[in-house]
Amino acid sequence: EDAVVETHIAFEPTQYLLELASPEQKEKLIYARPDSLAIVDWQVSDMEGNPIDRAHRVIGPEVRRSVVLGQLGRSVARMARDPFLVSIGARLPAGRYNVGVEILEPITGAVSSERFTLVVSSPEPGDLLEISGLQLAAAFTPWSSQMRVPPEFVKYATAVVPAPDHRVPLGSDALGVYFEVRNLARDERGMNSFDVRYAIYRSSREIRDLAFQDEPDLDGLELVGPASLSFLEESTGASAEGLVIKGTELDVGDLDAGDYVLVVTILDRLADYSGSRATAFRVPSN
Repeated sequence: EDAVVETHIAFEPTQYLLELASPEQKEKLIYARPDSLAIVDWQVSDMEGNPIDRAHRVIGPEVRRSVVLGQLGRSVARMARDPFLVSIGARLPAGRYNVGVEILEPITGAVSSERFTLVVSSPEPGDLLEISGLQLAAAFTPWSSQMRVPPEFVKYATAVVPAPDHRVPLGSDALGVYFEVRNLARDERGMNSFDVRYAIYRSSREIRDLAFQDEPDLDGLELVGPASLSFLEESTGASAEGLVIKGTELDVGDLDAGDYVLVVTILDRLADYSGSRATAFRVPSN
């Protein structure tokens, strides 16, 4: 079965261009609007270089983080970055792929590009519990049709504003996280029963090594509170695709500057089986 794979991109074209532009170009940029357009080209290919999917986006001010958050009644934290945000995805079968992202600033023609390898794993045998990767978010909140949020930031009636740089401004009230769960056992009513545990650890080599194992063993490690929390005995239905959509906003207002690891653990109470996923983030000092 194909998996939905997403690439989340954050970029600040004007700041980037000012570092590269000639004196004449800098003068033009300084007097240009700070929400100057950019063009994003995204492509996925197999390991032999054969193209599989491609997307081309012209980016406007409506996807700047401050603009998207403003539609949700929120604002960017003081001194925080205010990048443009892009989410592009495709359905891919199990395999290895090359993904390329190219960003063009049309005023000067300057180009920034990144390439990386993506692995889509085969489904777990025997319909075992599966958890998607963790998507960090600047906001995770219920969505309504009155909110003028770009559709790419809406998932299952929830506004999920991505934080692709995995940076949380010092003093931010909350950090959102979104993920999907498949193959939770169901009772005779078609309902599941599970626990969700969100645990934040101050990063170190030991914690990173443990957290990113397939079955992380985090017993005895000190949690960072009050950001870590648990939701016990949740019970929901599933989407048409058999997915359970989960996420929350974690209280990170008391976190000091530094590097952290977030670990999400699901315990399927009906099947007596658990699984975990982890991701890293940084709280910069300024």
